[in-house]
Amino acid sequence: MSLLLSSTFLTFSLFTLSLYSADTTKIINHTQVTKEQDCFRDEFSDYDLWIEHTRQKFERAYDTETIVNKATSLFKAQHSREMFEIYQKQLECRTFIYDVDGVPVEGYVIKPKNVTQPLPVVIYNRGGNGNFGAVRFTSMFKTLFPLAEQGFVIFGSQYRGTLNENTELRYGFQGAFSNQHKDEFGGKDIQDVTRLIDFIPSIIGADPKRIGLFGWSRGGMQNYLVLRQLDNVKVVVTVAGNTDLLSGLTLRPNMERVYKKRIPNYNKDKIGTLESRSAIKWVEKLPQDVSILLMHGSADKRVDVSQSIEFAKKLKLHGISHKLVIYEHDDHSLTKNRAQANKEVVTWFQKHL
Repeated sequence: MSLLLSSTFLTFSLFTLSLYSADTTKIINHTQVTKEQDCFRDEFSDYDLWIEHTRQKFERAYDTETIVNKATSLFKAQHSREMFEIYQKQLECRTFIYDVDGVPVEGYVIKPKNVTQPLPVVIYNRGGNGNFGAVRFTSMFKTLFPLAEQGFVIFGSQYRGTLNENTELRYGFQGAFSNQHKDEFGGKDIQDVTRLIDFIPSIIGADPKRIGLFGWSRGGMQNYLVLRQLDNVKVVVTVAGNTDLLSGLTLRPNMERVYKKRIPNYNKDKIGTLESRSAIKWVEKLPQDVSILLMHGSADKRVDVSQSIEFAKKLKLHGISHKLVIYEHDDHSLTKNRAQANKEVVTWFQKHL
């Protein structure tokens, strides 16, 4: 019995050590930011460990070894050892917990190492809702590391409600997760993004005078809801952005289940709650001095390309500087043109930020 307890204690100790023994140098020196941890930790500390971890997920998802091997080979082709080692060597990446009116929220920050001058900050607004679409290591690798490598500080929120029971226990927030802390899909979760602005002066190597927004899918909605509240954001990039939630239900009627679950008072005021989250309904309330890049795949089956096309027309009508890029036959993730899309994003921020 005592041997079993000792073994359990040792396992727990090693687990705890793995969580906190990574590089402990803080990137954000603010009392409301805690639990900073290196993104390159545990199974992400080494390329081979990452690939093996991914392969194990494929083994749980697929029935045959042939499919697993094919999926693993494709993953390795899209996430090369060379780029992993470059990012690990050149970038600092931390996850952390921060407080928003008593609600613990997960966030992340990515920046080049050995910064010699203040760098512009890009706040990334993710897509999805709740735990679905949370920014994990692989999505950082594909979307955020390439931007950070080019000389930007990437700052983002997972939004309230992404904390699950395991995460709460891991961070010591037992009982913190409750109904009032759930993702509201454009409600109180917007505060989770605007709160990040307060921390930018505390980020080592960040320039608080140069701030941009970068959002994908639902993150596009977040972009404009945040933009309405701030006067110090001059650059926005939106990919596959949802700017008209009501019309979007025509393409994806099952999204109404998400809205009913996430949006307060949805059943009482469906039109009002959706329009308040749809930027195409209030373009005139956006700042006039902002530069907006819109990118969309013409074959997007989640958010129809017409949303970006119609939004671009409204931006033109109101004299807001913008550029619309449509990738023919591409999907919601711009799978066929990801490298080119990344370059487009970098160029836009370099030009306007």
